[in-house]
Amino acid sequence: MIDFSLYEEELIKLRREFHQIPELGYNEFKTSKKIKEYLKEYGITDIKEYMDTGVCATIYGKGNKTIGIRADIDALPVFEETNLPYKSLHDGVMHACGHDGHIAMALIVAKIFCENKEELNGNLKIIFQPCEEGDGGAKIMIEEGVLKSPDVDYMVSGHLWPDIETGKVDITKGITFARADIIRISVNGIGGHGALPHNVKDSLFVGSKIVVALKELNKKYNENNKKVILSICSFDCKSIYNIFRDNAYIEGTLRTVDDITREEITKDIEETVKKILNEENIDGNCKITLDFPALRNDLKLSDILKPTIENTIGKENLIDFGPVMGAEDFSYFSNEVPSIHYKIGSKNGDSPYNLHNSKYELNESSLLVGVKVFYNSIKKLLEI
Repeated sequence: MIDFSLYEEELIKLRREFHQIPELGYNEFKTSKKIKEYLKEYGITDIKEYMDTGVCATIYGKGNKTIGIRADIDALPVFEETNLPYKSLHDGVMHACGHDGHIAMALIVAKIFCENKEELNGNLKIIFQPCEEGDGGAKIMIEEGVLKSPDVDYMVSGHLWPDIETGKVDITKGITFARADIIRISVNGIGGHGALPHNVKDSLFVGSKIVVALKELNKKYNENNKKVILSICSFDCKSIYNIFRDNAYIEGTLRTVDDITREEITKDIEETVKKILNEENIDGNCKITLDFPALRNDLKLSDILKPTIENTIGKENLIDFGPVMGAEDFSYFSNEVPSIHYKIGSKNGDSPYNLHNSKYELNESSLLVGVKVFYNSIKKLLEI
């Protein structure tokens, strides 16, 4: 029987160490170096590099099955405004999404298995993935072969989630994180002098009409109780006070949890933009492209792991939180092999500061819960 409490002090120390050195996607060089140092200290010899900063360590046990656990390692371009004694040492970069905690949990899981090899009835791959916040580092690691040699049978991962009470853990069956699409709209007008508006095709005005119309479209879908978010987050038409600019550029995100709704709203977005462009006799285009696919928890694995997690944290602490509209590139792993992604409760009292906020503070009591859940999940998956 593992006494997990023996690892809590080291777990928190690790998290704080990584919190101080946040790095943006594809630039996690200090982070990667420290991860490899700890893995070697634990006695792991099979350590491979991916994407320059990605790391995969394999622990070999007594069996042929291989389980993978993924921890994302990148930070955000946020200037930290906490008063923590271990706050970011890198100005303008912060671990504001809990990835420092993800790294620490994965390292401690690796250490526990290294110290208890008799518990490992197969192989364990610990995957430290760059650039989850950006271009989807998971996809690139998979393309570079991280799931091969030995081939991974099942994957597990999780996200510390401050909307869930610390001590509770979510397994949402089916889609647990939404599909994310990128909306890019251009309005191609004819600029000119502010005193001669009759000579221009006003991209600012037409772009504004499009933004308002799409806001109303989002409202309509939400009134119909459809799980969808359409957010226009960028409108670039900057000029000066007396010049009409030629072009306007609009960008946004579309989040959906089912294909039928996505097809409906995609068609409505395109038709709305086209209608306004035609009415105003101005050129433009609308492109909607995949950012991240939806993340689906494998239904069979959800049922298999439910009793294990109940025994780990108590039946009353296992919840079905339902899908969230955030995107998670672990979806690329779940598209390759049967996978489970937990939301690990990390609510920090009454703090109003959530993920991606400059004052976000992680509830460190959640870390040991995550370690227990991952460790016991891996053991169970090696048995089936």
